[in-house]
Amino acid sequence: MKYMFKFILLAMCIASLTSCLKKDLPGIKSSNQNNLTGFYLEYKWLDTNYIAAGTPKADTSIVVSSVQFTDANSPQIISNDTLYAYPIFPSNLPLAQQLQVSLDHIIGYADIPDGAIIKPLNGAPELGVPGDYTKPATYEITAADGTKATWVIVVN
Repeated sequence: MKYMFKFILLAMCIASLTSCLKKDLPGIKSSNQNNLTGFYLEYKWLDTNYIAAGTPKADTSIVVSSVQFTDANSPQIISNDTLYAYPIFPSNLPLAQQLQVSLDHIIGYADIPDGAIIKPLNGAPELGVPGDYTKPATYEITAADGTKATWVIVVN
């Protein structure tokens, strides 16, 4: 019985180290897709919560809160090589934070095809970190096969 348990344990370990994925993904290296399919804006802030204030069990918690101003339902228009994004204040954004929001310090994210790479040009903000979207931002998208396209993002 002891050997049977070891055999089953060994078989489970070997099975967990295998993968169903064959070598590489088919078609990714030869993909010429260098398009921009979506652009999203997000705002983050430190949110302080006071728990049982004024009591012996008083405590404070500080968490990073975030909201998206653009999502799959937000209006976005793609015209040739330009994407126009129209951010909308979400209903779950506290009024105190609405006064702090500015397009010169907001986080951008882009949807690009698998295997593609996106790079900011001409001082455009890095994606994923707070940046200035008060003026058009230019990005270069390189497809998996090396073909490049330049895209402009305009946030209204």
